[in-house]
Parts: sequence; C-alpha cells; structure tokens
Amino acid sequence: MGRYTRLLLIAGVITAAVYIFLSPKGELNRTRSAPEENVFLINDFSMSKAEGSGTYIINAASAQVYRDNNSLLLNDFDIDYSSEETDFYAEGEKGVYIENEGLESEGRITGHADGVSFETGDNGRFLYDFQEGEGLLENDVVYRQGQNVIRSDRSLMKTKEGITEFDGNVSVIYGVENSISGGSSDASRSGG
Repeated sequence: MGRYTRLLLIAGVITAAVYIFLSPKGELNRTRSAPEENVFLINDFSMSKAEGSGTYIINAASAQVYRDNNSLLLNDFDIDYSSEETDFYAEGEKGVYIENEGLESEGRITGHADGVSFETGDNGRFLYDFQEGEGLLENDVVYRQGQNVIRSDRSLMKTKEGITEFDGNVSVIYGVENSISGGSSDASRSGG
C-alpha cells in the first residue's frame, strides 16, 4: 500500500468517525436531557396576585410550572389571602394551584382563618375554590379558637359569608374562663 493510499484510508476513517459522531444516530449515543417544553421547575417560588377585593401570596420550596394549563405543583407551600373581609392562611406539604380556579392539597394541612386556627390529620385534604370563596377540609379536622375546640370529619369554610359548616362525627368542646375565681371549666357536646 502506498503512502497516499494510507493517508486516504486514514482520512476516510476519520471522516467516517466524525460523521457517525455528529449524525442523528450518533446523538443517541450521547446523553442529553432537555426539559419538557411547557414544564419548568422554580426553587424558592413566590407569587402574589390580586383576586377580587383581596390579594393572595403563594410561597413554596419548589414549584413545577405547567404553562399549558396554568397550574403549579407546589412542594412545602403556604398561601396567604387577605382582603377587607377575610384573613386566611394555610400551609401544606404538597399542593396543586390552578390559576383563577383554586388550590388542592393533600397531607397534613394547618392554618388559620379570621382568628380561628385549623388543622387536619396526616391524610388531610383541602380544596379551595377562589370564585366561590369556599374551602373544604377533610379527614380529622380540628378548629381552635382560644379554649374552644371543634373536631369533625369535614368542614366547609364559606369565607364570603363568614361561616363554617361541620359534618361527620362533630365534637365541640367549650372552654369557659371564670373571671371571678380565675379558674376555668370545660363543657363538651358531641353530635353527628
């Protein structure tokens, strides 16, 4: 084999290797990761929005943003809503926010609404509808205001009307302070 033949052979091998490496088939051999076009992740997420006569602020350790349906998958989040009529705050481990519609969360949920604190058990569920101004809490729901405690399977907070309805295994404990002696007495009433 002559000198020029060897050079042509080497050049051909190098050209073939470059072609294979840069061709679409060669790309399969290299590792690439591209994010989904309409989904992205934001760490230390914070968002505020005016809604009706109030404003809500959502904070999360991370939020997966789905642009195609204007929703967020929230991790370790809290939501704070305030208006002239309502002061509402809730936090949870995982939640889904859908723009202009509402918020859904599962797991342990804690918070307060107009001076009354609430919480659920570890398997709690919370659905909040922004248009209706209603929040449904389920599974081992407990409300506290001072010494008063209400437990139930479910509650429906109607923030626009300023009322909360309780349903399923409702238990009410009233703690009444006696201002003369400084002591306290408890009375409880349970119903279904």
